[in-house]
Amino acid sequence: MTLTIEGPIRGGKNQMRIDPRSGRHYPNEDWAQWRDAVVLSLKFQAARQDSLPAGVMIRFHIDYYPADKRRRDLPAMEDSIWHCLERAGIVEDDSLLVTGTWVRRTGRAPGAIINLDLEPLGAETENETEARHA
Repeated sequence: MTLTIEGPIRGGKNQMRIDPRSGRHYPNEDWAQWRDAVVLSLKFQAARQDSLPAGVMIRFHIDYYPADKRRRDLPAMEDSIWHCLERAGIVEDDSLLVTGTWVRRTGRAPGAIINLDLEPLGAETENETEARHA
């Protein structure tokens, strides 16, 4: 499955608020609007492709074209993308995104873009991955 996210990726760090009375956690409004727009776009793209099998570990490849040369918090960006994939129903659980690569590209037109390839891992590959990391 191949998906694209256009525009800057907003990391989820420092985007959560806590209601002092109830203790409930909730995202700040700007981040929630960004997330909802990304989820809608991902749902639209995924509807035109074969879905990923449920409960299977997934390999990812990300080509990231930043809008500028500023340093980015890739773990925070990755976490935001994973939560969007889960919320869009593309992956059952973001813990299934187990192995993959990020490649930072240059020479892109103005505006950030992420091209994301998701591929289910077969049973043999899962065992090989577990053996390699044991």
